[in-house]
Amino acid sequence: MKTKKILSSLLLIGLFLFFNPVSADWLAGLGQAGAYGLPDTSVQDIIHNILMWILFIFTILCVIAFVIAGIMFLLAGSNTKMAEQAKNAVTFSIIGIFIGLSGYIIIRLVDNLLWGTF
Repeated sequence: MKTKKILSSLLLIGLFLFFNPVSADWLAGLGQAGAYGLPDTSVQDIIHNILMWILFIFTILCVIAFVIAGIMFLLAGSNTKMAEQAKNAVTFSIIGIFIGLSGYIIIRLVDNLLWGTF
Protein backbone atom coordinates (compact mmCIF):
# COMPACT_ATOMS: atom_id res chain seq x y z
CA MET A 1 0.00 0.00 0.00
CA LYS A 2 2.79 2.39 0.94
CA THR A 3 4.78 1.60 -2.18
CA LYS A 4 1.71 2.27 -4.33
CA LYS A 5 1.41 5.74 -2.82
CA ILE A 6 5.08 6.43 -3.42
CA LEU A 7 4.94 5.17 -7.00
CA SER A 8 1.78 7.12 -7.77
CA SER A 9 3.34 10.27 -6.29
CA LEU A 10 6.46 9.81 -8.40
CA LEU A 11 4.31 9.21 -11.48
CA LEU A 12 2.31 12.35 -10.79
CA ILE A 13 5.48 14.42 -10.32
CA GLY A 14 6.95 12.93 -13.50
CA LEU A 15 3.85 13.74 -15.52
CA PHE A 16 3.79 17.27 -14.14
CA LEU A 17 7.42 17.80 -15.10
CA PHE A 18 6.87 16.24 -18.52
CA PHE A 19 3.88 18.38 -19.43
CA ASN A 20 5.19 21.56 -17.79
CA PRO A 21 8.50 22.32 -19.52
CA VAL A 22 10.55 25.04 -17.94
CA SER A 23 12.12 27.53 -20.29
CA ALA A 24 15.49 28.67 -18.99
CA ASP A 25 17.90 31.02 -20.67
CA TRP A 26 21.24 29.68 -19.46
CA LEU A 27 23.42 32.35 -21.00
CA ALA A 28 21.30 35.16 -19.58
CA GLY A 29 21.68 33.57 -16.15
CA LEU A 30 25.45 33.48 -16.55
CA GLY A 31 25.46 37.13 -17.53
CA GLN A 32 23.51 38.07 -14.41
CA ALA A 33 25.70 35.97 -12.11
CA GLY A 34 28.51 38.53 -12.17
CA ALA A 35 26.17 41.21 -10.85
CA TYR A 36 25.69 39.21 -7.65
CA GLY A 37 29.37 38.42 -7.12
CA LEU A 38 29.11 34.88 -8.44
CA PRO A 39 31.54 33.46 -10.98
CA ASP A 40 30.27 33.65 -14.53
CA THR A 41 32.15 30.61 -15.80
CA SER A 42 30.47 27.56 -17.25
CA VAL A 43 30.07 24.23 -15.50
CA GLN A 44 32.57 22.75 -17.95
CA ASP A 45 35.23 25.26 -16.85
CA ILE A 46 34.55 24.60 -13.17
CA ILE A 47 34.85 20.81 -13.58
CA HIS A 48 37.97 21.26 -15.71
CA ASN A 49 39.59 23.47 -13.06
CA ILE A 50 38.75 21.01 -10.27
CA LEU A 51 40.25 18.12 -12.24
CA MET A 52 43.37 20.14 -13.01
CA TRP A 53 43.84 20.95 -9.30
CA ILE A 54 43.39 17.29 -8.34
CA LEU A 55 45.94 16.20 -10.96
CA PHE A 56 48.34 18.95 -9.86
CA ILE A 57 48.15 17.86 -6.21
CA PHE A 58 48.49 14.19 -7.20
CA THR A 59 51.57 14.89 -9.31
CA ILE A 60 53.18 16.98 -6.57
CA LEU A 61 52.61 14.16 -4.05
CA CYS A 62 54.17 11.66 -6.44
CA VAL A 63 57.24 13.86 -6.91
CA ILE A 64 57.56 14.24 -3.13
CA ALA A 65 57.30 10.44 -2.77
CA PHE A 66 60.02 10.08 -5.42
CA VAL A 67 62.33 12.41 -3.50
CA ILE A 68 61.67 10.59 -0.21
CA ALA A 69 62.34 7.25 -1.90
CA GLY A 70 65.63 8.60 -3.24
CA ILE A 71 66.63 9.74 0.24
CA MET A 72 65.68 6.31 1.60
CA PHE A 73 67.87 4.69 -1.03
CA LEU A 74 70.81 6.93 -0.16
CA LEU A 75 70.43 6.22 3.54
CA ALA A 76 70.05 2.47 3.07
CA GLY A 77 73.78 1.85 2.85
CA SER A 78 74.37 -1.88 3.24
CA ASN A 79 70.88 -2.58 4.56
CA THR A 80 69.42 -4.64 1.71
CA LYS A 81 65.89 -4.65 3.13
CA MET A 82 65.73 -0.84 3.25
CA ALA A 83 67.31 -0.62 -0.22
CA GLU A 84 64.64 -2.97 -1.57
CA GLN A 85 61.90 -0.88 0.05
CA ALA A 86 63.43 2.25 -1.50
CA LYS A 87 63.53 0.61 -4.94
CA ASN A 88 59.85 -0.33 -4.60
CA ALA A 89 59.02 3.21 -3.50
CA VAL A 90 60.86 4.66 -6.51
CA THR A 91 59.04 2.27 -8.82
CA PHE A 92 55.64 3.14 -7.36
CA SER A 93 56.32 6.87 -7.42
CA ILE A 94 57.36 6.69 -11.08
CA ILE A 95 54.16 4.77 -11.80
CA GLY A 96 52.22 7.45 -9.90
CA ILE A 97 53.83 10.25 -11.91
CA PHE A 98 53.03 8.36 -15.11
CA ILE A 99 49.39 7.91 -14.04
CA GLY A 100 49.12 11.60 -13.12
CA LEU A 101 50.49 12.75 -16.45
CA SER A 102 48.36 10.20 -18.30
CA GLY A 103 45.31 11.55 -16.48
CA TYR A 104 46.17 15.05 -17.64
CA ILE A 105 46.52 13.86 -21.23
CA ILE A 106 43.25 11.91 -21.07
CA ILE A 107 41.37 14.89 -19.63
CA ARG A 108 42.73 17.17 -22.35
CA LEU A 109 41.86 14.60 -25.02
CA VAL A 110 38.28 14.15 -23.78
CA ASP A 111 37.92 17.91 -23.44
CA ASN A 112 39.07 18.36 -27.03
CA LEU A 113 36.79 15.62 -28.32
CA LEU A 114 33.73 16.98 -26.50
CA TRP A 115 34.21 20.71 -26.89
CA GLY A 116 36.79 21.09 -29.66
CA THR A 117 39.03 23.42 -27.66
CA PHE A 118 42.51 23.07 -26.32
